[in-house]
Amino acid sequence: MSRKNHQPFFSQSLRLALLFPLFFLLIMWLVKIVEVGMEHDLSYYGLRPRTWSGLVGILTIPWLHGDWSHLFHNSISLVVFATTLFFFYRNIALKVWLIIYASSGALLWIIGRTGTNHIGMSAIIYGLGFFLFMGGVWQKNQRLAAISLILTAFYGGMIWGVLPLEQGVSWEGHLSGAIVGIILAYVYKDSKLGIEHYYEEKKADIPDIIGDAWKLENQDSTDFIIPQNETPTTSRTIIFQYHFKPNQQEEKD
Repeated sequence: MSRKNHQPFFSQSLRLALLFPLFFLLIMWLVKIVEVGMEHDLSYYGLRPRTWSGLVGILTIPWLHGDWSHLFHNSISLVVFATTLFFFYRNIALKVWLIIYASSGALLWIIGRTGTNHIGMSAIIYGLGFFLFMGGVWQKNQRLAAISLILTAFYGGMIWGVLPLEQGVSWEGHLSGAIVGIILAYVYKDSKLGIEHYYEEKKADIPDIIGDAWKLENQDSTDFIIPQNETPTTSRTIIFQYHFKPNQQEEKD
């Protein structure tokens, strides 16, 4: 498939992949704007481990943030990871998102420290990050391997976030998301990537042509026979015979 055919698909897929992250982003920022406008602390609705009232936090925790800085940093990571998920894993992206959403919160409710209140999108972000990284490792796919390297370069410090090294940081939330992400990456390690599936469906049945170095398969020459009438009573057949051979490339020092 030519690059011209690839470009519309790439642009359309990227736009579709951005829809979900931008929708999630809109909810996060609207919640914060309403919280500030109402001058009411919504962190009360956060996740409090092993309390019945804290169960609602499994649903609300991603949309609540402590301050604008917390919201801003989570917004960047969410857009990067969620867009990558919905672009490369379009066939299972929504399913993976929902499982990470529910499971990371539920696991945090179980393993979180008693007396703590957790808010923020970090558990889901860690789930997405570890899913993408381990998916690139286990699927042995060149595109995902490249994504894994980029994630390692820019977010390699995420690994320290699952340890209790910083006061006031929900490392249990990070750990919960990471565990869920790794498990899902293994479960779906044999799944067909959405972008790869598209390329396989659109792959042409004809051989690729690169420059002039090409020839017809299993045929050294082809005859083109063109009948040409000279007069109503006589006819003559002109035969053109073409031989297709690859051009020899010059070697340059």
